[in-house]
Amino acid sequence: MEDTGHGFDSFDPVAVLKKPNVILRLISLVFSIIVAACLSSDAWEKGACQFNSDPGACNYGWAVGVLSSCTIVAFLCVDFLVHRIGDLQTKKMIVLADIIFFGLWSFLWFVCFCYLTDSWRKTPADKVTHGWGGMKASIAFSFFSIFTCGSLAILAYIRYQQNTGDDFLAGYDDPSSGSGVQPAMRSAYSSLPTGNSFGSGPRTQPVDNSESDTKPLTSDPAYQPKEY
Repeated sequence: MEDTGHGFDSFDPVAVLKKPNVILRLISLVFSIIVAACLSSDAWEKGACQFNSDPGACNYGWAVGVLSSCTIVAFLCVDFLVHRIGDLQTKKMIVLADIIFFGLWSFLWFVCFCYLTDSWRKTPADKVTHGWGGMKASIAFSFFSIFTCGSLAILAYIRYQQNTGDDFLAGYDDPSSGSGVQPAMRSAYSSLPTGNSFGSGPRTQPVDNSESDTKPLTSDPAYQPKEY
């Protein structure tokens, strides 16, 4: 891929997949899919929610799982495309959205866990005809999602505060600000001598040619210029 000054040629998808935030996103995505799938397939019996016959519990957990899955996929796409964004302010807004979304979703998963657990506690054993395993799995993975989403919010907050994450690499600065030079080039330029550091020997006074420019080419009085 052609290098356009923003480090596109150095993009490595494998390196992106190894990032802690990407790994946590993938784990959260799996948890969200499990919760939504379990509630969709096992929590309903003849149109009635088996969580204490409360359709709100089933619908809320399913909605949180589906919306969480869709948004996590969107953030994963951003993780793989952020190297193409040259505007530093846009990257900061993305990280800020990362903090807000996963902080909010950690809270929503906490509400989901409490809601499902309380409904499960109130559910008579004889009212559940099938899907015990799936219903318990939805509660368990709702609990796990609290910590994965919370960890993502914390990682994004640290990256935003310290300004040291890959999203804020100096080589990806806004080209219009004149700072879109990659770090390797900057270090190379910084090693070059500047100012008067090219030589440490004694300085010589500049030659004043103002008088010599007005003198004739020779001081011989016998010399006469030819006329043409």
